[in-house]
Amino acid sequence: MKRVLLKTFVFASLLLCVMSLVATARGFSAMEHLTWSDGSAQGTRYTSYNHELAVNWGWVAFGRRKTISTFDSSEEAAETRRRIPRRFNRNSGPALRGPLIPGRSLLNRLGFFYEHTTGQLPVPSGPKVIHEIRPIAASFDEFLVSAPLWPLVLAAGLPPAAWWLARRRRRRRERRAALGLCLRCGYDLRASPERCPECGRVSERLQLPATT
Repeated sequence: MKRVLLKTFVFASLLLCVMSLVATARGFSAMEHLTWSDGSAQGTRYTSYNHELAVNWGWVAFGRRKTISTFDSSEEAAETRRRIPRRFNRNSGPALRGPLIPGRSLLNRLGFFYEHTTGQLPVPSGPKVIHEIRPIAASFDEFLVSAPLWPLVLAAGLPPAAWWLARRRRRRRERRAALGLCLRCGYDLRASPERCPECGRVSERLQLPATT
């Protein structure tokens, strides 16, 4: 079971690494911009979520804006939810050289950026028109984060690389053991199977504790 979980983790890491490499390579020629939105109504409140994802010139940026609107009744909130459908858009354009969100600090110049803001939104005032639906209060909560893709490529590529090196080392040891070679340096041990004259490694049989 552990071996299956390990292989699944290694495969997922390899897939993420490949996807990150493809996104990095494509980002030098075109900028990908994805947006999707959704919402839900609960009582007199309607909550909308707007997400953005952009990949450009080796950087990735993700942002989310959450808007909470309060209405006079739950019917108005439910009607607002019905009128605003789920949306998904994908746009491509020319790549923009440099970080997606420029800044003055060293981390900003390297592509790392984070900003979180909250506040109140203005709402219409005055008497309502017949059948008009409008909130009586609205607030927003949004964040924006940006980072270069190379740390993700490196982090996702480490588990597959470590697994491949361990597998290669194990196969090399098995091949040397089958040929009668030293497991450490590969020296021919047919003339001295107890100890390797090249590196001094003692045979595993002699390393085992004596049993009574």
